[in-house]
Amino acid sequence: MTKPRELHCYDYVNQSYEGVRDALLADPQGIFHRATSTSAANAAGTELRVSVGAIEIAAEIAIEVVSNQPATSPLHKPAHAITLAWSSPRRPGWFPTMNATLTMYALSPTETQLDFDGFYQPPLGVFGAAVDAVALHKFAEAAVSGFVKEVAGYLRDEVSRRRAAEDPKVPGAHP
Repeated sequence: MTKPRELHCYDYVNQSYEGVRDALLADPQGIFHRATSTSAANAAGTELRVSVGAIEIAAEIAIEVVSNQPATSPLHKPAHAITLAWSSPRRPGWFPTMNATLTMYALSPTETQLDFDGFYQPPLGVFGAAVDAVALHKFAEAAVSGFVKEVAGYLRDEVSRRRAAEDPKVPGAHP
């Protein structure tokens, strides 16, 4: 078995921590799926995507939410952590498996950070580790960074929609 590789990335949601936390905890798997799905053709799964020049490579992943629990932010304030694992439902032996924690916490009253810390296991044993060292780690970083950006973008819109539904006077609300 090869040594797991570490990945860390983050993004910001220009919404309150409470709004982001409530939206994400209401349906984490649904949020992950809706944030990353680009078409009805992928109605069943979450996608990771990487662009290589003009070509986009996408892979379906199955995400399992292992746990979610209160945590403490690096600023020693309330946070919430979702532990997750993912793998490929179609080609599990050919695709890295990931174990990670997505932590959300307030940076200010109107900005929340999503912080992703994970470890993935390169596929294909020693051969996979060699290919990972040369090129695939960069693809993994790009795919995870894209995943976090897509989730953050979806949450920006989702929290706005929720606020507008509660109070139609909220700027950007649609009748």
